[in-house]
Amino acid sequence: MDAALPVLCLLLGIALPLLVIGFVVRRGVRQLAVASAYREVSGRLGLTADTRGVSLQGFVGHRRVWIGDVMVRFGRERYSEVRGVVALTRPLGLGLWLRRRGLSSRALRRRRVGPEVSAVERTVDRLFQVNGDDSSRVRALLQPAVVEALVALVDERPRVVVTDVDVRVTLGAAPTDPDALYRLVERMVRLAQALEEARLVVPAPDPAVAWVLPWRAVGERTGLSFQESLPGFSGAVGARRVWATVAREPDGYRAVLSLWFGPHAPVGLVVRAAAGHDEAGHAVGQDIVVGDVPFDDAWIIKGWDPDEVRALMGPSARAALTSLGARGQVALDDRVLEVTNVDPGVIEDVLTDAHRLADAFGW
Repeated sequence: MDAALPVLCLLLGIALPLLVIGFVVRRGVRQLAVASAYREVSGRLGLTADTRGVSLQGFVGHRRVWIGDVMVRFGRERYSEVRGVVALTRPLGLGLWLRRRGLSSRALRRRRVGPEVSAVERTVDRLFQVNGDDSSRVRALLQPAVVEALVALVDERPRVVVTDVDVRVTLGAAPTDPDALYRLVERMVRLAQALEEARLVVPAPDPAVAWVLPWRAVGERTGLSFQESLPGFSGAVGARRVWATVAREPDGYRAVLSLWFGPHAPVGLVVRAAAGHDEAGHAVGQDIVVGDVPFDDAWIIKGWDPDEVRALMGPSARAALTSLGARGQVALDDRVLEVTNVDPGVIEDVLTDAHRLADAFGW
């Protein structure tokens, strides 16, 4: 035994470094595979792959898509997980919250969602908990096409949550198979599309019925198509696509409007209100100061070329943006202007200001 001990120590001294090296190599190979999957799928879909290989993002049609690593919690409890989001092109306005059974109920308490909806459909009742403001409207939304798309997404084995505004998934690990990642995005988009189409035949929420006649008149004045079931209006004004509809906010129903800019050269523009928002600070570059102190204090502005962005933010653009900010919560980038939490009575004024801003940009 005494003679074998030095040999065992020698073997252990060799094995431990080899195990460490093997772990590092394996982890490095996996990270390369993840980055490769993100790049390949981004190329297939025309999205942008993060240069660090930890996410993909962009638009599929007019739906915003993001999949990547996020940090959860703080301090010693902090950890990384992979999440994905496909945003609906317009909110459903039904207070929908659908989640796989077994998900922590803390999420529901934070959301302050409506009552649980039962007897939806056998598969849905078995796999999901469904909450919403009005059970009859939620049941009408979950048509066979929606259920089929939902089950197809669940077959990819993510944790699934569907809300009024997006389809979300949480993955156990970052994807290394580009075909599986592509299939996941495709099925999330398919579910989003099925929800949007089903929503068109669901009656408007009771609190929003009062908007129907005034908004129909807005549609007639602006030449936009009116959908009574939402209620909302949509259409194109020149090269710009615009829509407005109801949105379920924590304190009730409000309006939301999106205007998609016409063709133009991208400048990496990101604009958010300074109050209560810090996500823009992680998007691109440093803050761009225009030189108008009240305006600079009110907005966080990013872009690739500060001089080019300052030229965009002339007096007319600043005036339109300030007016929009007084009427709702504004977020815009190179592609789209979004104004949320709007009083439905001023939606036509918001539409006018949105076009004023786009005109000032020349977009």
